[in-house]
Order: sequence, then C-alpha cells, then structure tokens
Amino acid sequence: MVNRTYEDVVEETETGNDFFSTPELEVPPSQPEAHRATVTAVTSGTINDSWTKITVGLVSRDVPTVDQKFEILLPKGYTDSIGSSKAFDPKTLPANAQKSYSIGVANSDKSATLQELIKLAADAGRNPIELGLSRPTDFESYAEGLGKMLVGLEVIMLLREKGGEPPFNHQLIAKRIVAADSYEKSPKLFKRYTLVWDQQ
Repeated sequence: MVNRTYEDVVEETETGNDFFSTPELEVPPSQPEAHRATVTAVTSGTINDSWTKITVGLVSRDVPTVDQKFEILLPKGYTDSIGSSKAFDPKTLPANAQKSYSIGVANSDKSATLQELIKLAADAGRNPIELGLSRPTDFESYAEGLGKMLVGLEVIMLLREKGGEPPFNHQLIAKRIVAADSYEKSPKLFKRYTLVWDQQ
C-alpha cells in the first residue's frame, strides 16, 4: 500500500485529480408537458417594495398529483394604482417594470398574461356582471374578482423547465395557461410538448 501524504491529497485536488471524483452522467433536459387542468385558486401577494404577484393554482386532470402554482409578476407601481380615480399611465414605470407590465398586464397585441386569462374566462362564458363583480378598489379585490372569473375553469397548462441554477433548473413548472380546446384549434402550439393525456 502506497502511503499518501496530506500534501499529495491537496496537490491532487488542486490539479483536478480529486480522489472523491467519479464519472458524471449528463442531466438531460426535461421534455415540456401539456396537461389538461383545472384552476383551483387565485391569490395576490407582495414580493418587495417594487413587485407584487398574482398566483394561479392549477391541478392536472391527467395526473392529479401534479399541482402547480403559476405566478404573474406585476410592478407595484401598477398594483398600487388599482382603484384610483386617476388613470394609470404605464409609461411612468421604470424601464424594467414597463417590460414586466407588457408581459404580465397589458400590451397592444393583447398577448399579456392577464389579458389572455381574462379572454379565456370570457370565452368560457364567465361575465363579470353576471358574477356580481364590481370595479376593484385595490389589488386584493382585483385578485378576488379574477379568482371568481377563473376558479373552476378547465384549461390546459403548459409546463417547461424552470431554468436558472441547479438543482431545480430542470424542474417542470407552469409557464402558460391556454384554453381547454386549444389543442383542437392550434395543434402547432403543442409541437414541442408531450401531451400527457395521450400517455394514459
């Protein structure tokens, strides 16, 4: 048996020849998935002095153990203005907050997340007046009204990798919510996704 000194171990570690090293297997990317799902909840929350969020709870109807929280990041400058008698101008937001507003709240293409969700509810026959909703007076009442529009709706949730740093970068999370009949209407949208309902 060869006697190895502490200095030998340090030298091996520094040169990459660590005695604890083992061959690595590459972590493959997670395949995106499409699940038929039901909206279970809508809640509001504050992240910090600059940001708030709306969280949409979803449960898969294909794999009931798949329970997701779909988060929409919103600038606090906008959510603080909800209920104000003064019209809100998104151009008053800082540049990064304007981008977030355009992605999450409203844009001229009608493709912001909240615009898509409200249209999804309207197309499913949900009407704010028939539901007894009044204009929101603050962020919390806005989220409550959105919940009445969305909770119970059957939808399709699209799961993709979380991204970022390991160890959770390959974890699948909800990245988009679309109408329940989206696959029939636009199958190309699902080209990269595993259709979980076909795997049962």
